[in-house]
Amino acid sequence: MTYPNSSAVVAGQATEADQYNFLRSDALCLGGDPESSGTLLDLLYQKSGEIRLSRASKTAIRLEADADTPCALMIGGRICTRKSDDVLTISADTFPDPGRYFLYAVGTPDGSFSLRAGSTSVPAGGREVGTFVWSGSGVVPGTVHDLRSWIRLREQSHASVVQGRLTLVPGEPVPDADITHAETLYFTPYHGNSVSLYLGGFWELFTFSELSLSLSGLQRGIPYDVFLSASEDGLQLCAQSWGTSAARPSGMLVRQDGVRVMGGDSGKRYLGSVVLNASGFGEDSTAGRLLWNENHRLPRPILSKLVTTKVQGTNHINSWAPYYDEDAPSVRVLLPVSDAEFSLTGVGLSSPISESDRGYLRASALGICRDMMTVSPYTGNENCAEVFTHSCGNAPLSVQIQNHNASNLGYHRYTLAFWSNYNFYPAGTSLSVSMGECPGLYGVIQG
Repeated sequence: MTYPNSSAVVAGQATEADQYNFLRSDALCLGGDPESSGTLLDLLYQKSGEIRLSRASKTAIRLEADADTPCALMIGGRICTRKSDDVLTISADTFPDPGRYFLYAVGTPDGSFSLRAGSTSVPAGGREVGTFVWSGSGVVPGTVHDLRSWIRLREQSHASVVQGRLTLVPGEPVPDADITHAETLYFTPYHGNSVSLYLGGFWELFTFSELSLSLSGLQRGIPYDVFLSASEDGLQLCAQSWGTSAARPSGMLVRQDGVRVMGGDSGKRYLGSVVLNASGFGEDSTAGRLLWNENHRLPRPILSKLVTTKVQGTNHINSWAPYYDEDAPSVRVLLPVSDAEFSLTGVGLSSPISESDRGYLRASALGICRDMMTVSPYTGNENCAEVFTHSCGNAPLSVQIQNHNASNLGYHRYTLAFWSNYNFYPAGTSLSVSMGECPGLYGVIQG
């Protein structure tokens, strides 16, 4: 069928039914058959001029328009045009609950329209034009979207986007030096500066600059989970205590679309965990890995060498005792989730004994104890390493921990330990300092 179906009408010619119906078909359906075609009204109703929405203040949203760039909409079958800005003020009295709300254009008698906000139901004489997230007291920056942007947001998931790491040094997402006296925690950009939060039922994408959180007032030796959230003031960090050193309260972390978030508030994204050392400071060192990142996990070395010139230590028969007592190699590690990769290896020596003292039932062993008793007689200490070596005579020894269950969760001190049921003794080294020290602990945590 060609368009138009109608032809010019000659002056004085009587208008016939067919001519009228052709004209009507042209006007309504662009020449299509009214029985099998949509109408021009249907087409225009889906189209609109450019909608420019932005946050005007913490409690207001602006629709931008002027005489040179008006905003025209088809609302309820009527063309409505706005040629000046419209600012919608939102009241906490009207919207006391946080969540996602929608923006509507409602036609006015003068042929213009104005903004309204509400839930999912479209008001009479209105059409949906956008959406925003309300914190309960203000509009969250970066969450005001026009309808086209909102459709794209619903079709795409940004759940995996976290371009940042927790650090104790501003501007350095991966410090290469030991930090032992930090007073502030930072979330700094890493491979970008975007991050997503689950707000109002969908993942919102934000850009950010470095954020900070004071560690002052946090309890020493107790892990805290660190979360990222958004309010009318923008993005911010917060910390929530475990209450104990080794057990996070049940339900404190849950998953949203596979992403760890705060239980009871999916809008707070889990970034990692931190614990203060005995001096009350943040620490990220080879002797104390007390900061852990959920995202962009990187291998962070752990190391404790025994710096001593002693050749033979003290024997504590039938007890797991610190290797060399108070000089025993030890490291402190925060392991906040069961899927964190963590390994720790200890090496040591069993001291020389005479050939006549050797026997199958006489042995020594090297172990790693978790939070061990450090005061003699060392009763109650247990080796927490499943893989370790023992010797019935003089020998180098090794022991290893690999995280594969919940026993290592939390904040723990790991100490190299020695056990013997006979006159074996933990041995140091007679090598020079330039050759390195032995025994010791070394390992890696991904975080």
